[in-house]
Amino acid sequence: MRPQWVWPTVGDVEFIDVTQDEAGLRAWYEAYSAAGRHGKPHPMVWAFAEILAATAIDWPRRKLRHISAVVDGRVVAAGSISFPQLDHLVHAAVEVFVAPADRGRGYGSALLAHLEGMARSAGRHIIAAEVLHALDDPADAAGVPDAEFARRHGYKFGLGDVMRRLALPVSPDFLTDLADSIAPAHAGYAITSHYGSGPADIAYKVSVLDASLTTEAPMGEMSYEAEAVDVESNRIGEQLLAAQRRSRIRTVAMWGQEVVGYCDTVRAEYDGNRVWQWGTQVHRDHRGHRLGLALKIANMRALAQAYPEADEILTFNAEVNTHMIAVNDQLGYVPVARLAEFEKHLV
Repeated sequence: MRPQWVWPTVGDVEFIDVTQDEAGLRAWYEAYSAAGRHGKPHPMVWAFAEILAATAIDWPRRKLRHISAVVDGRVVAAGSISFPQLDHLVHAAVEVFVAPADRGRGYGSALLAHLEGMARSAGRHIIAAEVLHALDDPADAAGVPDAEFARRHGYKFGLGDVMRRLALPVSPDFLTDLADSIAPAHAGYAITSHYGSGPADIAYKVSVLDASLTTEAPMGEMSYEAEAVDVESNRIGEQLLAAQRRSRIRTVAMWGQEVVGYCDTVRAEYDGNRVWQWGTQVHRDHRGHRLGLALKIANMRALAQAYPEADEILTFNAEVNTHMIAVNDQLGYVPVARLAEFEKHLV
């Protein structure tokens, strides 16, 4: 299959959209994977099968394009740009990965300019980017080459996150004692776990709560808004998870018939025995009852039953999210890396 389109050449660099071209995407992946692992603490590199599966599903919430920067038939840099479709309609997010042997030649700058041009053409003028860096670096990633690259191109630091790791398994006795110690605080709430997103009514109520996460959680100087709730998008999102062989365990806190808190963890079949902590949130009217900790304990118990081979959970917390950091500290998470979030307003 031919690429969907080829963009004009800038200098000696040709930009090719390889999103729907499997052979082109494989070449893109080689540069992406090499750059994504080079010098990175706890690199976050998707498996090729996960990326390929995502290109086959039209997800209403987001459009994602993968762009190769090619010189003399060889991919020297790999880029991605995502366009939210239901909210954040003036936003886009970009990633630029330059193959280690090709750095310092201007390919990253050329690719970033091309991605920003795509954003402008789509009517997007707020662009987000992220830099994974070492724990010992400053929170704003000052001096980190990737972060300085972003700053040189007009991106401003907006939020610092810390990646935390919890080694598994965790002692069942430890979890029992911790759960018992906080049980009186959340008496009257029902906490249950589901493999997958849970029954349709639960899944919908979680999506309503989750939609406010970008405004309820600390977001520093980043320009986020509440997300839209869309049943069809949620349904297709579950298809996407299945296609990528990702398995969700969802734990919810109920007050009567209402979902007032949730905690999701996801295990990717292609990611070995690693588990990712996704969203954890408690409705503002129900905070102060130790529900965040109770949800995580229940989720960890369900995880241990479903995937006893899992050997770690990774999560990110904003530096300013002191409440969730305290919850994770109680469970034994330790900091292992940092993530700096940047934003640029195109003019």
